[in-house]
Amino acid sequence: MKPTILLVEDTRKLSEIFKEALSGCFGILSVYNLKEAKESFISKKPDGILLDLQLPDGSGIDLIPIAKEINPDCVIIVATAHGTINSAVEAMRLGASDYLEKPVDLNELIEKFEKKINLAIEKDKVFSKDEMFPISYSVRMHEILKICRQVAKTNFPVLITGESGVGKDVIANYIHKHSARKTFVPFNCANLPFELAESLLFGHTKGSFTGATENKSGLVESASEGTLFLDEIGELFLNLQPKLLRFLDSGAFIPIGGVIEKFSGARVIAATNRNLYDEVKKQKFREDLFFRLNNFPIDIPPLRERKEDIYPLIKFHLISLSQTIEKNLLISDDAVKLLEDYSFPGNVRELFNILDRASIFCEKNVIDRNNILKILEFKKQQMNMPVKEKKTEEFEWDLEKDLRSVCKDAINIKEKEFIINALQECKYNKTEVAKKLGISYKTLFNKMKKLGIE
Repeated sequence: MKPTILLVEDTRKLSEIFKEALSGCFGILSVYNLKEAKESFISKKPDGILLDLQLPDGSGIDLIPIAKEINPDCVIIVATAHGTINSAVEAMRLGASDYLEKPVDLNELIEKFEKKINLAIEKDKVFSKDEMFPISYSVRMHEILKICRQVAKTNFPVLITGESGVGKDVIANYIHKHSARKTFVPFNCANLPFELAESLLFGHTKGSFTGATENKSGLVESASEGTLFLDEIGELFLNLQPKLLRFLDSGAFIPIGGVIEKFSGARVIAATNRNLYDEVKKQKFREDLFFRLNNFPIDIPPLRERKEDIYPLIKFHLISLSQTIEKNLLISDDAVKLLEDYSFPGNVRELFNILDRASIFCEKNVIDRNNILKILEFKKQQMNMPVKEKKTEEFEWDLEKDLRSVCKDAINIKEKEFIINALQECKYNKTEVAKKLGISYKTLFNKMKKLGIE
């Protein structure tokens, strides 16, 4: 059975476009106002929401706390043409997973829902009611889990390292669940503008930036009695790192625009697939923050180095998968052997994805060697795609081409300077800037994005 997404969009034509784009991967429920959205979520309990903030009978933000209370793992993506940094901060502070500006890139929308819903499903699959980690036979993993249970009882920060897909978020949850702490608050440090990342983490005061109409608490404060999980810590802005270091040292922080220190008892668990020591040597990560986080390092080995875990992982996932697609799935011994001989560059996440795909094409509900072989051969073809050879002429100097490039760069520099000056004159009111420049708001937004103006 497909995961279900609730579309909350009052423009019916746009709702149909979203529905057509997402219906290949998800079951779709469409509503057009806040009242219908609340009723549908309570009765249907969907896995995700695509949420417009400007609705005819209220703000879409009002749906977020209701949805997260009923289903904490619900993936909520906000899509609005009226989005400001303030509304994005508010939506994500309340539990939204991500946000997109209209016009929405449909491919990006599908990718975000697929990734985030699959991660939520995988998190649920890993934990059972009685055992929080029942699917590991390897000695190395059991040693790691023992360390996790010991460190869970302390307040020290923890740094979890390992390749993509090994389950760093699962280990972070495992540590939290063995602690006495209340809430688990995740934050992904990647792909956010600096101001938004700082505001989400540490909060802001009224008037501290355009759109900050009231004081807002950050995740550090929200997690005061819980665990703050900083995923992809290697992506954290370099000029935000001293603020995090100060918080780790003293529990103190100052919101954006504030003058009075606040304190939080949040316990920090960080994770990364990067080698942070190499990042320190490249001056992309602060050495003092690295050593502060690295007091209790936990390195998760890749799946290829603990092959004894592959079979129990297969068994566990097939039980969950059978319930999801309403089939009693089995797997042949030679299919298991083929998987045990595979290197799994994508680790546990890749194993689960292979089983998901194989379950769709298997006959008589039995995944056999041929099902797995076809998937692995396709993956091999993808990874060995021939690279188009560059022609010799491409290395010759093309005067006309270079002149066009220089002119284009000069125009972009001048246009960027012009827009920045207009922003400063209009006190960063983008609507006024668009009027002053004689262009639409959408054109202004696209130009700012293209020129890297925040």
